[in-house]
Amino acid sequence: MITGSDHEIIATEALKAISKKAAVILVPSDKNINIPQISNGPIVELVLNQGQKPKTRLIKENKSGFFFQPGSLTLYTSGSTGIPKAVHFSNSQLKLTSGWYKKIYGLTSESLIISPLPSTYNFPFIAGALTAAEVGCRYLYAPILKLINNLSINKHRVDKIILLANPVSLEAICAAEDNFSKKRLLIDTGGAPISKSAIQYIRDKIGDVREGYGLTETCSLTHYDVEGTADSLGSVGVAMAGVQIQLKSDYKSQPQLWISSPNMGMVLGAAHDFDNNFYPTGDYATVDSKNRLRILGRTSDFNIGGLYPRDTLDLIGPILQTRCALIQHTSPTEIAVKLIHAEEPTLTAKIKSCLSHSLDLPPSNITVNSQQGQLTHSMKLTRTNKSEEVQ
Repeated sequence: MITGSDHEIIATEALKAISKKAAVILVPSDKNINIPQISNGPIVELVLNQGQKPKTRLIKENKSGFFFQPGSLTLYTSGSTGIPKAVHFSNSQLKLTSGWYKKIYGLTSESLIISPLPSTYNFPFIAGALTAAEVGCRYLYAPILKLINNLSINKHRVDKIILLANPVSLEAICAAEDNFSKKRLLIDTGGAPISKSAIQYIRDKIGDVREGYGLTETCSLTHYDVEGTADSLGSVGVAMAGVQIQLKSDYKSQPQLWISSPNMGMVLGAAHDFDNNFYPTGDYATVDSKNRLRILGRTSDFNIGGLYPRDTLDLIGPILQTRCALIQHTSPTEIAVKLIHAEEPTLTAKIKSCLSHSLDLPPSNITVNSQQGQLTHSMKLTRTNKSEEVQ
C-alpha cells in the first residue's frame, strides 16, 4: 500500500512493485478510506512524503478478505457519491488499458507524458505513469507552478508531449505567453468542464486537445475522441474495443449511462447494482449516429428548457472564453455556475443575462461563484494549494 505527497516517487515505487508481481494499493493521502481485507499475506504501508524519509509499517493480515492477484493494482474512487471504494484490477486489465492509451495518444519511446495530477489517482497513474512504462517513454509529474516551465523546456526534446490536464492546468496553459509547439502537444482534458468554443480556441492557438471518458471502476478509460474534428467536438468519442453502453431512463425519465467493459474492475467490500454486466454510472448521456458518446450532465441534474449542463456550458462558452466552469442544474428552475478563479462582477452579470434570456429564468435563480477546492464532480482535480506551491 503506497500513499503520501511525493507523487513522482510514488509512481516510480508503484511501477517497480507491479513489475515484481506485487499487489499494489494506491491510497490518496487526502481521503478517509477503509483498507480492504486480504487473504494472501500482510499489507505493508509505504508512506512517501515530499522532503521526508520513506516510512513503512506492517498492517495486520486478515485472512477472511480478498485475494489480491500478483502484479495487480487497487485504486480508490473519489467518494463523490459516498465513501471512497477500493477497485481491483488484474495485470491483464492494466496492460489492456495502457495499450489503448498508447494507441489513442500515438506514443513512441521518444514521447513525454506530463501531468500535475496526484499519482495516487486513476487517470494520471494509468494514462501517465503505467502507460509510459509500457511504451518505454518518459512520465513527468509537474505541479501546477512548474508545469508551464516543464512544457517549454521539453517542447523540442521529444516527438510528442501528452498533457493529462485538469481545469487549473487548462486555464494556465491558455494564459501562458508561450509557443508550446502546437504540432507536438496533445492535451487530454481529463474530464475538465470546458466548452466547445474553448476547445476550438486551444486547437487553433496552442495544441491538439481531446475529450475522453472513463471511471475509476473502468480503469480510467472507455471512450476517447480519436477524430478530433469539428463533427466530434463536444463528444468524448467512440468506445474502446469491447466496451458497450446502454442508455436507460432513470426515475426522472432521463438517459442514464450504463457501461460494460473488459477493464471493469472488481469493487471490494461494496455491492453494486450490475444489470447483465452493465454498470450504472452517475452520468446522463446521448449517442450520435457515428456512435460518439456525449456526456450531458450528472444524474443529480435536471433538464431545463430542453438543455442539460453540457448544453448550458456551451451556451455560455463564448462568455467564459478559455475558462472552465462546472454547471449544475440543481432543480428544474435553478442553475449553479462554478468557476475556479476569483469572481468577476462583469463576467457574472454576462453569464446571468445570457442564461436568463436563453432559458427564461429569473436572474435570482442563477448563481455564479468560485468553487473552493474542486471544479469537477469527481472531486479529484484540485486547485493549486499550499502543498503544490512548495514543490
